[in-house]
Amino acid sequence: MAVAFIDGLSARAPSGYHVLGGHLRELARRTAGRHRFVLLYDITQDALAKDLPKNVSAVRLDVDLTSPFRRAAWQATQLSKEVRRVGANLVFTPAGSLPPARPPVPHVCFAQNPWCLTKAVAKEGADKIRASIQRYAYRRATAEADLMVYNSNHLRQLYRDAGAPAASRELIVYQAVDESARHAAAASAVPRRENLILSVSVMARWKNAETLVRACAELRDRGRRFEARLVGPWSQPDYRVEIEAEIASASLRDHVRIVGRVSRDELYRHYAEATVFCLMSRCESFGIPAVEAQTFGVPVVGSTACAMPEIGGAGGRYCDPDDVTAVADHLDRLLTDRDYQAGLSAAARENAERFRWERVTPPLEAMFDLC
Repeated sequence: MAVAFIDGLSARAPSGYHVLGGHLRELARRTAGRHRFVLLYDITQDALAKDLPKNVSAVRLDVDLTSPFRRAAWQATQLSKEVRRVGANLVFTPAGSLPPARPPVPHVCFAQNPWCLTKAVAKEGADKIRASIQRYAYRRATAEADLMVYNSNHLRQLYRDAGAPAASRELIVYQAVDESARHAAAASAVPRRENLILSVSVMARWKNAETLVRACAELRDRGRRFEARLVGPWSQPDYRVEIEAEIASASLRDHVRIVGRVSRDELYRHYAEATVFCLMSRCESFGIPAVEAQTFGVPVVGSTACAMPEIGGAGGRYCDPDDVTAVADHLDRLLTDRDYQAGLSAAARENAERFRWERVTPPLEAMFDLC
């Protein structure tokens, strides 16, 4: 029985918990009786270790390794000891890079963060240095990992564009929508609102909310009736201030509303009410909110600068994130042509079915071939 050591120390956000936890639980379910898993985490990550399957045990470190420097120092001196102590046959890390000192067993590296690879994301000062270090670490990972896993073809291409060589073994493994979203969509009695544009994300500057706001100004000037909602926390408060100023200067306060952070149930209500989902992000290795929207039958208008065309498929329309008129045109047709909207809604639901854990996780079982 092979033992996989899951180095969860890099999972530091809800999205990381979602991806790592979803794949781990599905892998454990599929391989029960054949393989075991040991999940490593620290005192700040208790949510990652909730409700683990029987064939997943946990190693909780009584330290806070949120700092990447402290984490790297711990991995350099202690990780191999833990791997040997639990008798692991392989190590799986979701960081997109390898630890400073590799344990003496095969290593699987799962890549999902495009931040340092995307030129459209501005980087200055310390961020520029950090991005350079990360790119070096990514190149090392593809050269040395026994299996390199990417969460989209788009992300694998970003690695290539940054000079990372092809790994000896590679996989594309998508991620899935939480089952609670599917249950909510199936059970929802919330009526669809006419002419509601929804954008959901953690709103950083590279999410490019200004293009949606400017497209809304074009729609208003065309005489269209609509409401747009920007849902999700703002990781850069000054960016929210800029978007609020743009909304005010365009006299769009009656049309565009910044909702901010909401609960999971409130998020599902927004999806259920929406006519169309729009996110013109410049940096997205996957795009879970777009697939969540599609689960509710909401078509997507998305950006060609990231993974959204690959992930959203036939359930959306895509264009350059800076082409305001093209965005307005896509939104306009979805708001005014009911048959067109209904067709794309059906395609969105069908596309979302691709992203179930039982469908996306199985390729990861190939990592046990390394043992």
